[in-house]
Amino acid sequence: MISIDLSGKHAVVTGGSSGIGAACVKTLAQAGASVTVLARKRGHSEEVEGMYENPAIDFMPLDISDSEQVSQVFEKIAASKGIDIAVLNAGTLGAGTVVDTDDETWRKIMSVNLDGLFYTTRESVRHMMNQGRGGKVVSVGSISGFRGNLGFASHLTSQGCATNFT
Repeated sequence: MISIDLSGKHAVVTGGSSGIGAACVKTLAQAGASVTVLARKRGHSEEVEGMYENPAIDFMPLDISDSEQVSQVFEKIAASKGIDIAVLNAGTLGAGTVVDTDDETWRKIMSVNLDGLFYTTRESVRHMMNQGRGGKVVSVGSISGFRGNLGFASHLTSQGCATNFT
């Protein structure tokens, strides 16, 4: 097993209140980083049980599809803790073929999976550059960025774009 010391580093994890994001939060904290979980909801599932009891982990609500909100939240974090690591994991899934995906579903998927990735990447990089010490940005995507899956037109499109953006 690889041992990494992230003491003195601060990480942000979008979509960190469940699944892969929560696992990233726990791993970063175990390596010594302080971590801000950024998600629409705090998460109360069994997988995050006790996660917020760790004083190195805090939570801030964030809708990554809202550019202004992303800018404000990242500014607040950068001013108080700095941003050394950004794990951009938030995303959403939408089922439907090209024919049966309505405009509202299409926009929702694109606003989270593409716009949100762009906004959070931009703010992460901006603050890391301004801090003058660099940093690491990790974008988490789906296998759907590399191969198709019938019935998920909006999700496949967003993941293919996200893969190429990253």
